[in-house]
Amino acid sequence: MTEEDQVVQAIAMSLDETDKPSEKGVLLPKPVTPPLTNEVPLGKSELDSFTGIILSGTLKLLDQLPDTVYKCCELLIAVAKRNGTVWFQNMIIELINEITVNISSLVRSSFIEGTDLEKSGDDWANHLSTLPEARKLSSRIHLLALLFNEMKSSCAGQISKSDLFERVVELLDRSAYLLTLVYEKEAKITTPKWLCPLVLLIDVYEKYAVASQRRKQLLSKNCKRLWKFFDDRTSRWTTYIPATNKAIDDAFRTGEQFYRFTAMRRKYCIQFNNMLQVNEETGNWRPIMFTSEDTEEDQGDVVDWVHIESLSSMFSKTLIETMVSLIKLPIDPDTLHAVLRLCLRLSRNHESSCLFAELGGITTLLNLPRGSQFVGIVSMTTLIIRHVIEDKEVLKVMMEKIIRSQANSSLINNREMHYIFRYFNPAACRDIDLFKESAKSILRVNIFNKKLDEEDDRTPTFLKGISAKTGENPDGYIALPKLTCDVIYELLNLLPIKHAEELNAPEGEKGAKKDDECKLNENIFTTSTILALLAELVRSYGVIAKVICEHSYTRGMWFVFQTVSVINLLSNLSFRLR
Repeated sequence: MTEEDQVVQAIAMSLDETDKPSEKGVLLPKPVTPPLTNEVPLGKSELDSFTGIILSGTLKLLDQLPDTVYKCCELLIAVAKRNGTVWFQNMIIELINEITVNISSLVRSSFIEGTDLEKSGDDWANHLSTLPEARKLSSRIHLLALLFNEMKSSCAGQISKSDLFERVVELLDRSAYLLTLVYEKEAKITTPKWLCPLVLLIDVYEKYAVASQRRKQLLSKNCKRLWKFFDDRTSRWTTYIPATNKAIDDAFRTGEQFYRFTAMRRKYCIQFNNMLQVNEETGNWRPIMFTSEDTEEDQGDVVDWVHIESLSSMFSKTLIETMVSLIKLPIDPDTLHAVLRLCLRLSRNHESSCLFAELGGITTLLNLPRGSQFVGIVSMTTLIIRHVIEDKEVLKVMMEKIIRSQANSSLINNREMHYIFRYFNPAACRDIDLFKESAKSILRVNIFNKKLDEEDDRTPTFLKGISAKTGENPDGYIALPKLTCDVIYELLNLLPIKHAEELNAPEGEKGAKKDDECKLNENIFTTSTILALLAELVRSYGVIAKVICEHSYTRGMWFVFQTVSVINLLSNLSFRLR
C-alpha cells in the first residue's frame, strides 16, 4: 500500500472499537493502549497543516468506509470550532464543489443517446447506483446533510450562493425519468443510495429558509430585546436582571438552542425552541418571552444566523412533479419517507398541494403496498390531504374555530394575553396574515381589573373570545373546490372496494399466517384506516360531512357497495365520530 492508503487504514482501525475475531472465530480482547506520558502537544503550525487538508483526507476515508460519515462529521465540527467560521465556510464551499462535480457526471451519464442501441434503459438506470460518482455522491451529500444540522447558518448561506440545487433538480428529474422507464418494463428498481440524503437536504434547507424569514425582524441590529419569565402565582411576566438578560439575548442571537444559568443557587435551562425556562433540579417549567423595541444602539451582529430566501414557486413546482413520479415507483421506505417529508413541507402552499393532488399523488399514497410502509406514513398522508382541503376560505373558518376554542377553553389555567397566545402557535405558523385577521375579529381584551388611568405595565392583561354572531355563515355552507371534493369522493369510493376485498378473502387465508411476499403486497390503507381518516376530517371540517352526505355512487360502485355491509361501514364511521 502507498503511504496515503496506510494512513486511511490506520484511521479506519482507530474508529473501530469492537473486538477482533481470531482465525478460529473466538473473540480476542482488544489490546490495551498504554496511557500517554510526557507527550508533547502538537504545535499550532502542525495542527494548521493537518486541518488544511483534512477534508480531502476525510473524503478519501468516506470513499472506502461510508459508515464512518458520523465520525467524520464530528471531526470536522471539532476542527471548525478551533479554526472558526471562515475556515468552515471555505470547507463547505469545497464540499459543495465536490458534490456538484459528481452530480454533473451522473447527469451526463444518464442521457440516453439515440444512436446508442447497445445499452437498454435498465443499464442507464443502473448507472445511478453503480457508477463510482454515485457512491461518492452518496457519502458526500450525507456528510453535507449532517453538517447542515450542526451549522445551519453557514451551510445554508453557502448553498444559497451556489448553483447546487439547480444541478440537484436536474439530476432528480433525470433519475425519476429513467427509473420510471425501468418500472414500466416491470423490471426491478434499485433505489440510489444518494437519493434519500439528497431529498432530506432540500427539506432541511427549506425549513431553515422559513425559520430565517420569521427571525429576520427579531434579530435586527437595532432591536433591543427584554426577556421575561411568567410567574403563574401573580399572572405577571417578570424581567430578568440585566446581566442574565444580556447573556440570554447573546445566546439567542448566536443561534444557540439552550442557555444555562444559576440563580438563587438553582440551576435553570432556557430552551429557545419551545421558549421555556426549566428548573433542572425539579423539572418545573415556566414560559418565557421577550419584548422588543427599536433603538439607535447597535445590539451586535448575528453570528450564526443568515437570512436566505425560500425556494421559488417554479422550483417548488418542479420538485413536486419529480416527487410524485418517485412516489409512484417502488422505492425503499427510507427514501419514501424523505420524499413525503419534502412534499409535506412544500404542500403548505395551497397551490403546491393542489398540484400534488392533480398529478395523482394522493391516489398513489392511498394504494401504496405495505412493503413501502414506515412509521408515520398515515399521519403524513393525512396532513397532505388537509393541505389540499385547506384553501383560503376553509382555512379561515378553521382558524376562527381554533381561536375561539382555545380562547374559551377551560383547560388553559391562565387567561393572561401573552400566556394564552402560546396556544395559538400552530395556527399562527400556518398562515400569519390570516391569523392576524381572525384574531382581531374574535379576541378582546378584558379590562375589568384595570383602572382607566392606570399605566402600570405589570398589571396582567386578560383575553377572552367573542362567540360567533347569530346568522353567520357556518362552515357547512362553504362551497368547496372540485379538487377538494374529488379527494373526499376518492376516499369514499375506496371504502367498499377495500371492505369487499377483506370480506371476500379466502377463509383459510384469514386465520393462517401469510408469507412475507403476500404481506408486502397488502395495502397500507385498509378500511379501518380510511374510516379513521374520514372521521378525523369530519371533526376538523364540518363541510366534509356535507360532502359525504351528498356523494352518489355510480351503478358499478353501488353494486360493489351492496356486496359489503353498508350498516357496518356507516356505524364504524359514526362510532369514530363520537
